[in-house]
Parts: sequence; structure tokens; C-alpha cells
Amino acid sequence: MQKAVIITGVSGDIGSAIAKAFDEEGYIVIGTYFKGTSEIPVALIHPAGAGHGVNIQAGGSTLVWFGLTFSLELYQQTVARLHRQGQKADTVVVQHIITEGTIDERILRVLQEKDKTQSALIEAVKADLKI
Repeated sequence: MQKAVIITGVSGDIGSAIAKAFDEEGYIVIGTYFKGTSEIPVALIHPAGAGHGVNIQAGGSTLVWFGLTFSLELYQQTVARLHRQGQKADTVVVQHIITEGTIDERILRVLQEKDKTQSALIEAVKADLKI
């Protein structure tokens, strides 16, 4: 099995030096921009670390949530890492692995309600501003 490392939050010469060191040790280096690679069939990411500043749209088109966050903002931003400009796939798939009667079932409902409330608020502000 090929070893991989994800490097985020570091750029420039320091980021290049870190990437080079891991590359020399035989790791597949997944940088902040994932270098458009399709070598990585699966990337395990956490929404708090991958929700911002990571461009993964060139490397895949399927996101499987196996644990959810209560943060609508982190949820939406993580999904947006795939569903954005530069995505080569015609369809982006977002799946949720949820077991009946678990906290994730409740979290998904909470996220849906937050999204509904946020959308209603944005529409109300648009109407008030006549946008």
C-alpha cells in the first residue's frame, strides 16, 4: 500500500521543502492543491482541516460523509471543495453513511434545518434590499 501525506496551511519554500522530504521517503504528497492528481483513490479528510484553502476538485468527484459536523459552514465549505470551478466530472456525488438511531441522524436533520433557516434569512435580506 502506498503511503500518503496531506500538507495544508504551508506554502512557498517551506511547503516545497516539506513536500520534497516526504516525496523522497516514498510518500504520495497531497499538497494544498492536490496537484490535480488522480493517483489517490481515497482521501480521508476532516472538515475542520479541509473545509478551507484546499482544492480537491481535480482529484475526485465523490464525497462520503462517515461522521458529520454540527457546523453548517464547515459542512458547506467541505462540499464546496469538490463542487466548484475546475471540477472535471459532470456530477459531484455527496453521500452520507448514517446509521438509524445515531447522533449522525440528528446532526443531518439539524444541518438541513440550519440550511433552510439560513436560506430564508438570505432571501429576506435580498427582498428587503431589493436585490
